[in-house]
Amino acid sequence: MPNNAPLTEQGASDAAKIQRRQKERRDAYHQGLDAYHRRLRLAQQPLLEDLRSAGIVVDTVWDFVNRDTPNEAVPILAEHLDRDYPYMIKNGIARSLTLKRLPPAVLERLVREFKQIDLESAAKSSRDEDHPEKSFDNLRHYKWALGNAIAYGSTKNDFETLLALARDPTHGFTRDNLIRALARKYRDRAGDVLVELLGQDDVLYQVLDGLAYLRDDRARPIAERLSRAPRSSDLSAQDLRNVAKKYLKRIGVDFEQ
Repeated sequence: MPNNAPLTEQGASDAAKIQRRQKERRDAYHQGLDAYHRRLRLAQQPLLEDLRSAGIVVDTVWDFVNRDTPNEAVPILAEHLDRDYPYMIKNGIARSLTLKRLPPAVLERLVREFKQIDLESAAKSSRDEDHPEKSFDNLRHYKWALGNAIAYGSTKNDFETLLALARDPTHGFTRDNLIRALARKYRDRAGDVLVELLGQDDVLYQVLDGLAYLRDDRARPIAERLSRAPRSSDLSAQDLRNVAKKYLKRIGVDFEQ
């Protein structure tokens, strides 16, 4: 039963102290967030100035995300990709360059930047939370955005480039859209590559999804094992179970729900 007894004087004092501490923490968090956003706005000014010189006026590079990036902005964004901006700004640049049929020189820059980021080494030397501009988490998301831009902007002539990146396990989960692109853009050549990647757990979901798209039955033993796994509160395990069922259905195998 709830305790409806009135607070003692000491209890009221303790409760007030707790509320003050909670408010102080909230205020400190919001002040830190505001300061972080101010630093981001200041850091991207060189990019915004170059865009303005080309007649393109935006408040932030993220204004291009989820809308068409003007053709005139593409080489400017690509040139600034090499600069030492906070990862959140570089992430916005990569997302702004997520365009179909990228010019070869721009795709080359994206690939070079993607390959230069060593997440394993960065994890060992990541900055502390006082420097969110260079946090490891932001770096991971930036590399993923680069991989996504490469996958989306690649053409039928870029198979070997995507193949080399997708095969390299040091790129980890940031390969996920590269693997999807292999299956969808190069379906006549992707099957053997995806089967080769079945042993890499960090991209197993994407590999099964790609093989399902291709209706390639060589992953059947793995998919059957995963489809029979017990339900789990672990979302990644549940996702694997679901994609395994999707794969089996695509290759025409009946299985118990």
